[in-house]
Amino acid sequence: MLALLGLPMSAQSEALMMKTLAQSGYEAKFNAQDAIYPGFMVEVMRALSRDSPDIRIVGVDTYASLPRIETALKSGRVDVFLAWPERTTVIGI
Repeated sequence: MLALLGLPMSAQSEALMMKTLAQSGYEAKFNAQDAIYPGFMVEVMRALSRDSPDIRIVGVDTYASLPRIETALKSGRVDVFLAWPERTTVIGI
């Protein structure tokens, strides 16, 4: 099971633009430059953006370390991050 960490999503008439970051060093999960194997998390976020016209996730090709991602989430510079559920306790959300 996966968890989208960040802001709660609300229903809106226009697309909800959500900023994310990809975790560097985990190509199996985040490898947006590879057209054939972009990574599981990138595929999920792209599918959400593609299949839900009210959600746009941007930044899947911008990489950062996990500590930087956590700081960006807490400060609001990043809206969402796709992670395994146990990560929520590490980030404190």
